[in-house]
Amino acid sequence: MLRRALLGFSIAGLLSANALAKRPASSSRNKYEIFQSKKNGDWYWRLKAGNGQPIASGGEGYKSKSGCKAAVRRIQNSCDAEIIVIDNSD
Repeated sequence: MLRRALLGFSIAGLLSANALAKRPASSSRNKYEIFQSKKNGDWYWRLKAGNGQPIASGGEGYKSKSGCKAAVRRIQNSCDAEIIVIDNSD
């Protein structure tokens, strides 16, 4: 069974103005890191939380830094992408 939901909100919209005002500078924001593998020379990305913990990473390597940056931009632009939950329990 497929259940569908739409993620069409901003994180800032979930926080009160007071909470936003008290937030520390950019150190608490999520960040994309783009890096080149020393092993194979490919470029990879990972998303880290403000506390430095990894949230997500791209399993695919890119031959160019620009290709990797383009992949990150596609992810950033799909914030309102549909979420499809595949439930195989029935």
